[in-house]
Amino acid sequence: MRFRLEAVPAVEPFAIAVPDGVLDDLAARLQRSRLPERWLLAGGERAERLDEIAALHARWRDAFDWRAHEARLNALEQLRVTVDGTVLHVVRHGAGRGRSPLLLANGWPSSFVEYVPVLDDLAADFELVVPGRPGYGFSERGLGAPADDDRVADLFVGVMAALGHDRFLAHGDDFGGSVVSRIGLRHPDAVVGLHVLEWLEPHPEPRPSADEQAYLDGVVAWEAAERAYGHVQATRPQTLALALDDSPLGLLAWIADKWLSWSDPACGPLDPDLVLGTATIFWATGTAASSMRPYAERPPPLEPGERIGVPTVVTAAHEERPPPPRSWLERAYADLRDYRVRERGGHFFAAEDPAGFAAELRATVATLTEGGGGPRH
Repeated sequence: MRFRLEAVPAVEPFAIAVPDGVLDDLAARLQRSRLPERWLLAGGERAERLDEIAALHARWRDAFDWRAHEARLNALEQLRVTVDGTVLHVVRHGAGRGRSPLLLANGWPSSFVEYVPVLDDLAADFELVVPGRPGYGFSERGLGAPADDDRVADLFVGVMAALGHDRFLAHGDDFGGSVVSRIGLRHPDAVVGLHVLEWLEPHPEPRPSADEQAYLDGVVAWEAAERAYGHVQATRPQTLALALDDSPLGLLAWIADKWLSWSDPACGPLDPDLVLGTATIFWATGTAASSMRPYAERPPPLEPGERIGVPTVVTAAHEERPPPPRSWLERAYADLRDYRVRERGGHFFAAEDPAGFAAELRATVATLTEGGGGPRH
């Protein structure tokens, strides 16, 4: 176990307070943004998507009220927890009710704000802990230490220990799914069970079956069409961030394209203020570059035969990336209790369909905890 708890106080209260000067500078830059007179429709982009980004920019410039948004976020209990010399921002909701602790881990381009729509509902059953990984939002950038998923897994276990939980449930989507899976791999005694919306890929040995190969071919096709952003962030993160940290329009376009592209239209339009709140956090904290580190610092893949042994439920969101066959997941998760393919709710499931997400989590926890063995507080 690589983390260590710092000397008291390792846990301190925190409130968001973006300086007025930062907001004034943002407002001035938004006023000076240059949109093209005509979209250059090439490379597969659609005018409708670009128009949606332009509409978000206009709302950010003319109507979005960060101070009101900030006040709503500050109504939540927020902490700064120091683990292994790194200070992490943590939202805790429902503490002190004797509920089972549940860690929620987000991915990119997201933040704790993704889970805010479900916190009140889930707090009826859980004590919710939403930590920010190094370089995300109000967590310390931690540029002097690794920020790969293995280390983040260690840090998140340290956060839970600092809050008094030596065993807990864990959910993760996007990179958060990788992080909680690696908690299961590295700290199996710490987790009662996992729910992941993005899974660890197993080592492709022995030879994939026909269904598994069809899935792998589908992923390759999806990556060719959609994942150029990931290659850039893995190979030129700082160069890209020079533009994103200097232009709020550029930052919004880079982030909003993913929120809009990966969400399920059947859930209805995304809350624009959730997207703009996320963009404002990225802008105010200057974390475009540091948030990209997971793309450049990916941990090694699972070794042949290596599997996560803790009880796990996998849910495949309703998005363009193809879902794998169950046999493929069983190569990585030795105790796969259930596998569900959603017909509603995309990549940002909690934000898109809060009621559906809460129901999915409750059903998952019932599956994971069958036969007892719940969290110890």
